[in-house]
Amino acid sequence: MSAGTPPHDREFDDREFDERPFADCPRDDAFDADDEFLSADDYQPAPDADVSRSGRRRIGAVGVIAITLAAVCAVGGIVLILAVGIYLSADGPGRKAMISREALSSPPGRLPTVDEEQAWELGEEIVKRLNEGDRLALADLVDSEGLIGLAAFDLELSESHRRVLLQEAYETRDRVLVPLLQVLENGGDVRFLSVAKREGTHAALFRVLSAEGGLSYMAFFPTKDGRIADAYIFDTGQRVSAGLRSRIGVGTPGDPEVQAALLQLPEMVEAIEKGDPEQALAIYAGMPKVVQDLQTVQCYRVTAASLSDDEDRYRQVLADFDARFPKDPSLDLMKIDYYVDEPEKMIAVLERLDRAVDGDPHLRGLLAEYLPLVDRNDDALEQGWLAVEEEPDLWQARVGLLSGLAATGDFEGAVGVLLGLRWDFDYVLSEEELKGYLPRGDELIASDAYHAVRWDDVELGAAGPASPEETSP
Repeated sequence: MSAGTPPHDREFDDREFDERPFADCPRDDAFDADDEFLSADDYQPAPDADVSRSGRRRIGAVGVIAITLAAVCAVGGIVLILAVGIYLSADGPGRKAMISREALSSPPGRLPTVDEEQAWELGEEIVKRLNEGDRLALADLVDSEGLIGLAAFDLELSESHRRVLLQEAYETRDRVLVPLLQVLENGGDVRFLSVAKREGTHAALFRVLSAEGGLSYMAFFPTKDGRIADAYIFDTGQRVSAGLRSRIGVGTPGDPEVQAALLQLPEMVEAIEKGDPEQALAIYAGMPKVVQDLQTVQCYRVTAASLSDDEDRYRQVLADFDARFPKDPSLDLMKIDYYVDEPEKMIAVLERLDRAVDGDPHLRGLLAEYLPLVDRNDDALEQGWLAVEEEPDLWQARVGLLSGLAATGDFEGAVGVLLGLRWDFDYVLSEEELKGYLPRGDELIASDAYHAVRWDDVELGAAGPASPEETSP
């Protein structure tokens, strides 16, 4: 499958945006709902964009995190953890620690300042290289030296330590974009959504959908020469450089328990990748608190729990995650699963996340599914139409519109969407599923519009007729 990109006329407005002072931002690497995104009304997705053709699914981020979190969020972080942890303690147990916890809790270095045009060009270049499928070309887009410079900003690393970091960053740079190529190869979708104004510069915002319906977002910050200076990962709520920075000095000399836990992190990731959640969670349980509290480790924990058949434990882990990060909209991706059975909270999470990314048809399609559960039928229909208008080939947009049409009693329109789901996505909802899933599903099945179609004669994946009437008896 190919990555998608929104067309734009390159006529950018010159409106001013509030700059958040660097010194006043304790989490300068985190997106929030108040950040500005540049996504004009005419920035619509390409009509030939690929979509996930998955059926009903667990709708949270966990379906894609196993790929993006283990490989992307760390950007070689596991290797870097080990390299720095080992080298920081290599000079003997009695030497003085070089890096303070205060320094590590401070933000990473400032990003290069680029304009909107440069961010669009980076986004389009990422799409181009993803579609070409060249792993080396994708890896070469990442400015490894610049990334380590941001991570180690204002930290007193020795030259030997810095060389180790640079070597490991170079060897693992393909972990930034290559996992997105894997998503495409597995039948998922990667789409360049818009350009975001952030931290005094601009970033190319991407949505990632796995074939199983898992959802993630990434924002790529350009260098002045058109490469990737850094990336913000919504799954972790951090820039990659901030994640690396927070892990550089987790283990201090003379702390063998922490060093041993760091050495186990690759085993935890390997267990997740192999689908062995019990082993991954057992490794987490044996870690000291200072390692357990790392934000990325908590994300690994949620991912591992999501793979388990123990739903009660999974919900407990999600509840703990929610308690740790209660107000960070960038981490709402991790909370979506937790509120599947609580529509009011789910809607609040989806609306907050939708604001954080300045509107995404996928999220609007999800909202259209949940709004009827709290009697907001007209809002559901509005969100469904917006989603389809912005991204007509998106499965979730069509399903959201189906929910809104059924909820408002437009059964003829709902039948048209059902036919489109069969023709375009090979997706069939049985009558039992319609009754259990759709608002007013029983009324839809009893309607004249539904009975006017010979459903057994509707071919999957076929170019359908222009209207439901053409399939009627």
